[in-house]
Amino acid sequence: MYTAYWGLAERPFENTSNPRYLYYSRKHEEALVRLLYGVSQSKGTSLLAGEPGTGKTFLAHILAKELAERGYQVSMLVQPDLTPEDFLGQVAWGFGIDLNGASKGRTLERLREFASARRASGGESVLVVDNADAIENPSTLRELSLLPRYEEEGRILFHAVLLARPEFLERVRRNRYLDQQIGIRYTVAPLDRDETRLYVLHRLAQAKAERPIFEDAAIDSVHRFSGGIPREINSICDLALLAGCGEGLERVGEECILSAVEDYRGPEFVSERNLDAG
Repeated sequence: MYTAYWGLAERPFENTSNPRYLYYSRKHEEALVRLLYGVSQSKGTSLLAGEPGTGKTFLAHILAKELAERGYQVSMLVQPDLTPEDFLGQVAWGFGIDLNGASKGRTLERLREFASARRASGGESVLVVDNADAIENPSTLRELSLLPRYEEEGRILFHAVLLARPEFLERVRRNRYLDQQIGIRYTVAPLDRDETRLYVLHRLAQAKAERPIFEDAAIDSVHRFSGGIPREINSICDLALLAGCGEGLERVGEECILSAVEDYRGPEFVSERNLDAG
């Protein structure tokens, strides 16, 4: 364990959902603002796209928490690749609806009754679907697209927020039922070089680092090899701290990052990225 060597209270680059380690870049803040706007202004379905490891799941949990604090009833699905019946059942379960083995038709009735009652009492219902790109069943995707179409007195009964990989955008464009429901679309871009530096410093600060550990050149290399993807940054930095500890270094330099990336991705990956960098 390298924590004692670097004077850290814990490993700073674990890929965990600990909210203390969540770093809000400008892009994440913008994404959250847009999703909240989509719900509050009844824009139907909001879609947030991003590469794996860019923080979509973190944002999904933060969004659900923020909506709950504002009085919305939230049902959140993180493994949505289900049959239509099971999908609707999970949505209902997330809203706290007891189905008692109800049929698909009765489940839809119960969902509408629930949302209508919430609306009558001044509340609203929001469905948050993480990993929406994992939905393979076309019928399940159709049920998802139909929920925000339910209206009462000209107002939608269900808001929906989808989080998915970028390739899901093309599937949406080919699905006119779902495409017509999308009122907000936003893609979370990877971190730029300065955001990568701030991200690394934030994680180290949360682990109680009391001195600089990464050299500037090392941060440059972390950004180049990670592509600005937080999950990749974590993996590279974790291995670099381990390597630096093993070599007895005072600080993590560029060579230490190269060694970590070779261990993580292989020498060919390092060569390809160096060629891309010119």
